[in-house]
Formats: sequence, C-alpha cells, structure tokens
Amino acid sequence: MSFLPKILFTPMVIIPLILLCLAVIFYDKKSINKISFEFDDEESEEKIRNDIFKDKFPTLNRLFLIGGISRWFYKQGLLHSALLIVILFWSGFLIFHNLGANDFFHDEQFHVNVIESLRHGEGFKSWDFVNSEASVPYKRGYITSYMGYLSSELFGYSEFSLRLFVAIVGLLNVLLIYIVFKKFIGKSPALLTTMGFSFSIISIFLARFLRPYTVFLFSYLIAFYLVYKIADILINKYTFKRALFYFLLFTTSISIMFQASQIGKIVLILVPLFIFVEFVLYYKKIVSFIRSKSRQSILFSIFVFLLLVFVFLYSINFPLVMKQIRDFILYNNLDGKNQIYFYYLFEKYVKSPNIMYISFFLGCIICFYNGLIKKNIKYLLLLIYTVIPLIFMVYILDRYEDFRYIYYLIPFVNAIAMLALYYFMKALFVLFRLPSSKSFILSVSVAFTLVFIFYPVLPISSNNSFALKSPSVWSGADGKSNLHRRAVVPEYKKTYTHLDSIQKPGDIVIVAEGQFYLKPLEGVDYYKISMRNNSRLLNDINNHPIDFFNLTNEIKDKTLYFLGLHMHLGNREMADYLLNECTNLSESLGVLKYNYNDYYQDRFYWPNLFKCEF
Repeated sequence: MSFLPKILFTPMVIIPLILLCLAVIFYDKKSINKISFEFDDEESEEKIRNDIFKDKFPTLNRLFLIGGISRWFYKQGLLHSALLIVILFWSGFLIFHNLGANDFFHDEQFHVNVIESLRHGEGFKSWDFVNSEASVPYKRGYITSYMGYLSSELFGYSEFSLRLFVAIVGLLNVLLIYIVFKKFIGKSPALLTTMGFSFSIISIFLARFLRPYTVFLFSYLIAFYLVYKIADILINKYTFKRALFYFLLFTTSISIMFQASQIGKIVLILVPLFIFVEFVLYYKKIVSFIRSKSRQSILFSIFVFLLLVFVFLYSINFPLVMKQIRDFILYNNLDGKNQIYFYYLFEKYVKSPNIMYISFFLGCIICFYNGLIKKNIKYLLLLIYTVIPLIFMVYILDRYEDFRYIYYLIPFVNAIAMLALYYFMKALFVLFRLPSSKSFILSVSVAFTLVFIFYPVLPISSNNSFALKSPSVWSGADGKSNLHRRAVVPEYKKTYTHLDSIQKPGDIVIVAEGQFYLKPLEGVDYYKISMRNNSRLLNDINNHPIDFFNLTNEIKDKTLYFLGLHMHLGNREMADYLLNECTNLSESLGVLKYNYNDYYQDRFYWPNLFKCEF
C-alpha cells in the first residue's frame, strides 16, 4: 500500500508531472484557450439542438415528462447521450441487482428500527423488537427512514423495499454528477467523471446500503451547484429575486445535508472561503451590481437574506458543532494518519495510481490557473470544494479508516483528474495534428481511462486485471478483501431463524444486534446488550441493568443463548467466557468465520450464536 507523500517524492512522478505541466499549460496556449471556450460552444450547440428538436419532433416535444427527457438527451449530442445512457443502464444494473439478497448490515439496523417505529405510528424512534415498543428518538436520516417506510408500505416489507429509495438516489447521483460537472469542466470531462463514479466500488456499495450517504451526496452536489449560481448572479448582474431563490434552495439543500451527515458541516469552511476569494477577485463587479439596484429592492433582499441566514444558522446547532470540534478535530495530525483516504481515492480502485495522481495534480494546476489568474469562478469553486475537504479529511479530522467518510469526494477528485486528462488529450491531438473532433477525442479518452485508470465493475466470480467483482455478487469475505471489513454481509437471518426454532419457555436469550429477525416467545427471558459500551452490562425487558456474570451466577438448570456480532466492541472477559464455557452453534449452521481484527484469531463468526448449559 503506497500513499501520497511517498509517491510525490519519486522521480517516476515528479519528472512526468513537470513535463506534462509544461507541455499542456505552456507549450501550446492557443489550444488551451480553445478548450476554455468550449463551454460557451457547448451551450450554444445545446440551444441549437433544442430548437432543432422542437421542429423535428413537435408531438414528442409537447409531452411533458417524456418530451423533456428526450429533448435533454438530444441536446447532449449523439455520442454523449449514447455513452450516458449506457453508464446509467449499467449503474442501475449494478445497484439494483440482488439488492434485497443480503441480510441487513450492522449500521442499517438504525433505520430498520426507525422504519418499524413509523409502521407502528410512533414516529422517528428506535423500535425495541424484544418488547415491541418504541424507545429513544433517532435524529439522523429522517428522509432515508421515512422513504424506506413508504417503500415498505407500497411494496411490502423486505430488504429490497427498505433499500429501494437509497438505491434510486444512488442512481440519480450518477446522472446528477454529469449534469453538475458539465457546467464546470465541460461535457466530455464530466462524462469521464460520471463513468469513474459509476465504476466506484464505494459508490455502488453505498447505493445498496440503507444509510443516508446517497442522500447526503445528492444534497451536497445541489448545494455546490447553487453556490456557483449565486456567485454567478452577483458577478453578471442578474436579478436579486433569482439570487434569493437560489439561496432558499441552497439553505434547503444544506439543511438536508447536515441532517444526513455531520461531515456536511465542512461547508461552513468552504462557502465563507469561496465568498472571500470571490469578493477579492470581483470587488468592483459586486459593488457595481449592488449600486445598480433600487434602495427598496436592496432593503427587501437584505431582510429576506438575513431571515434565511437566521434559519440556516438555527439549523446548524452550534453547541453540537463545538462538541464535534473537540471530539473529532486533531491539531497534531500533520503526519496524516488518515492517509488511507488517499489509498481509497487514488490507488485501491485505480489501475495506474501514478496516472491518477499526476492527472489530479495537473488538474489542480489548471483549476488554479483558470480560477485565480483568469478569474473563472467555476474552476475556483471546484478547486476549493475538492482540495480543502481532502486536506481536512486527511490531516485534521479524527475519523479514519472508514471508506464512507470519503464517499462524497469521489466525484470531485475524479472531476479534476478527468479535466486534466481531457486537456492533455486535446493538447496532444493538436500538437501532433491528429483528428481533433470532440467525438473522436472523447472516444479515445474513454478507451484510455478504461485501460489505464478505472476498472469496469462486472458481476464476475473474482477480480482480474481488467475488471472488479460487483458488490451485487459478493459473498463470504468478499466485502473485506474488496472494500473494508465492515462490508462483510452478516448472516442474521440464518442464526435468528435457528434461534427462533430452538428457544423454549424458561430459556434465557441475550441479543446484541439484528433483533428485527427475532420472534419473541412467551416465557423466554430476554436481555439486550449494547456492543458499543465495552461493558458487561445487560438490560432486561424492563431496561433494568444487570452484570453478565451476575446473571450467569444466578442461573440454574437453564439454557442461555447469546446472539451477537461485534465482539471486538464488547467486553473481552465476557467474550472469553462464551468461548470457553459455551458452544458456538454458528459453526454447525455454516455461518462465516470472520476475523474482524487480530483479537478474533479464527474464533468468532458473523454473527455468533452461543449456547450455554447451566
């Protein structure tokens, strides 16, 4: 495993990087300027195609939904539309194929519990499956939980229906990435970015995972685009009403974003930084824009703006932010213990990491040149929204090792890298006087990225030098080897089904996770345990605490069952007792033996079902 600081200081990287920068940025400035104007050309071409579509297909154009979608794809051009449709189709297959085949993962149970509470009319609370009652409120991922509930009501309760909304948003993110980034880097680099995201193992896995990560990315992308639209209005003197409308949408987006993931609060750094730099670069234009408006409209706009700011600040919960800063921000992490994130973004799922690193840094140079030197806010905003969070995640945030925390940066890193790749291809074709049509360069760029950068993801039996195995067909320990140890599918249903069949009145059952598969039996004494507190405390059905060993000392002539998963988060004395004094039935059930970490040492299963006779 190699990381950025180690790679940066090798001649293999430094020399090609310098040569590429010189060749692409300085050698042929005319070609670069020509590429810069492609955005204007693309917008003009789309307007022309829009008019042609209306004249060519008048009946289809009048159909509200189908006509609008058809017109939009027609505007993109034949090759871009064809490639985008293929990407969307294949992404949809990878996301929805076997969507309901796996049992719910550990973290998915938070929403499963809330959905059950909603089904009983108890609101957004965790559901106690042992006592069949609502317990404590759960204040994260309201949209994810509620849409999962609606889906279960419409299509029946199943793993598929509960994950359906998240999967749909995951697929929409693929399309949204193209729509958003084509405004920043052009259609061809945006298409390459979309293709890279659609082949990301992380993005596919999280689109099949009942957590609000896809909703977070969707709202994050919308908010990112709206920041640009608001800035563009101030610079190019559009109406205040439009700016306020966009700001209202922005406030809504970030409210959803904050509620979906606490990492979204990074915008509290990004947006003020961008506003400051924009004001420095465009001071005269912004002042001129404000002076051109009447006093009444300015006062009204200030009032509405302050009102929205108040709502925005109220939704942030600053005391919580300060607590999170104390808990999760490091001040002595300049050695970058979170460099695993570089590995996820630039190496693990990339055929040639050096090409990816070089493309990214070259893209940063291009964005810096166009953003600060040529004063193009698109590049400036893209650079800020990519580099600052990346630095923050690696060198400041005390949240490491988990792929989920870097998910939202995948399209941004890809966008900057693909921008550089396309610039380089364009300059190369001009330099050697090769056919330089957009379609031909795009075709070559797609082929190049598939051969040297992105692995296609296929439903194959194992990884190979060309493609990666899709999460939709993972089994056994594939999740650990292909992504992360937390991505291994637990076998709750198998173990709980067996427990349901063997438990009898008078038994004692301790359950840790996956309680949604439990069928409580009258006469059985149930206990619950939180595997996160590293203690031996259990809670009976009345939530009265009792020490595990006090309970075992009191038991006589009874059978105790313990069904649990994350032994590494529990008390090790209790774990050793279960290993030495009880029988693990998971082995006979064919449950996967799983080494989560060194402590496991081939002793635990995923999950464990211990039977203890007293």
